[in-house]
Amino acid sequence: MIYHVPPLMNLLTAARRIVGKLAGKVKRRLHAGLDGSPAVPAYFELELAPDCNLRCGHCGQWQRPPDPRALTPARWEGIVDEIAAWAGSCHLALACGEPLTSPALFPIVARAQRAGIAVTLVTNGSLLGAPEARRLREAGTRNIIVSLDGTRAETHDRGRGVPGTHARVLRALEHLAAEGLSPRTQLHTVVAGHNLGELEGLALLARNRGLAGIRFQALRAQGDGWRPLWPEDPAAVDQAVDGLLRLRSGGAPILNPRAQLEAMKGYFRDKARTFPGLSCRSAMTLVVGTGGQVRCCRFMEPIGDARFATLREVWNSPLARARLDEVRGCHASCVLMNCHYPPD
Repeated sequence: MIYHVPPLMNLLTAARRIVGKLAGKVKRRLHAGLDGSPAVPAYFELELAPDCNLRCGHCGQWQRPPDPRALTPARWEGIVDEIAAWAGSCHLALACGEPLTSPALFPIVARAQRAGIAVTLVTNGSLLGAPEARRLREAGTRNIIVSLDGTRAETHDRGRGVPGTHARVLRALEHLAAEGLSPRTQLHTVVAGHNLGELEGLALLARNRGLAGIRFQALRAQGDGWRPLWPEDPAAVDQAVDGLLRLRSGGAPILNPRAQLEAMKGYFRDKARTFPGLSCRSAMTLVVGTGGQVRCCRFMEPIGDARFATLREVWNSPLARARLDEVRGCHASCVLMNCHYPPD
C-alpha cells in the first residue's frame, strides 16, 4: 500500500496554524478587558481596493472618489504582520470595492496563510478567471465568498448594474471548481424585491455545485439605489423566506441561522426595527479602510489611523474603548440582518 506524505512545507504551515489558533484563544481568554472587551479582536477586515467595476444599487462604494491616502502594498503587508504577531490565528476578510483590482491581494493572502491566518476573499466574481482561481488556490485562500443574486441573468444584472455580470460569475464558479475550491466557496445573496422568486433556486444551485453553502443578506436601506430594489409586498417576502426555511430543514446548505431568516419577515415590514436581545460582532472586529482609517463598526466614525499607529495601539486607545461601549449598546439591524447575526 502506498501512502501519500504531504510536503514538509504543508505540514509546517498546518502546525503553525494550529499553534497560532490556540495562542489566539489563550490571549483572548487571559487578557480580556475588565469592561468585557476582548484584548485581541477575533475578526479583521482589510479594505484593500477602493475601486469596484460594478454599479450595484444596494452599495455606494463605486460612487466614492479615489482616496489619496490609499495604503501601499508594503503597508498592507506590514499590517498583516502586525495582525499575525498580535492576534495569532484569527479570521481575516479581504473585502470592500473589488479586491481582485488590488495588486496587493495575492501577496497578502500568501503572507497571511504562512502566518496561520484564515483568509476569506469577498468578491463579486466578475473578474475571477482561471488564472485568478489558480492563484487563490496556490496562495492558500481559506474561504471565497462570491456574490450571486439570481438564477437568471436579468435578475442578477439588474441589481449589480452591469450587463453580462451573471454569466461571468457562473464562469468564475466553474474556474473555482476546476481548482478544487468549490468546498471553500460560499454564495452571498442580497434579498430584494426583484429576486424573491429565485432564492430557492440559488440555494439549490449552491447544493448542486458542491459549494460550502449560501448566505442570504437582507437589502440595506443605504445610499441612493436601494428604493427600486426594496420589496413592496411583505407577503411575497414571507413566502420566499418560508421556502428557504423548508429547504434548510431538508438539508440545503443555507448558512443563515433559522432565527435570522424568520427575522427578515419583520425587517422588510419595518426596516428601522432593532434587536435588543442580540449583540453585534463588531465589538470583536477591526476594519482597516483603504486610506488607513480603523473602525470596529464600518458605519461608525474611525477610532484611529493605521498610517500613524499600530492596530494594537488603536484597539487599546480610550477612543476605541468608548466606541466599543457604543457598539455593545447598539442593536440596529444593519449588520445583524446580514453577516453578524449570532449562530443558532
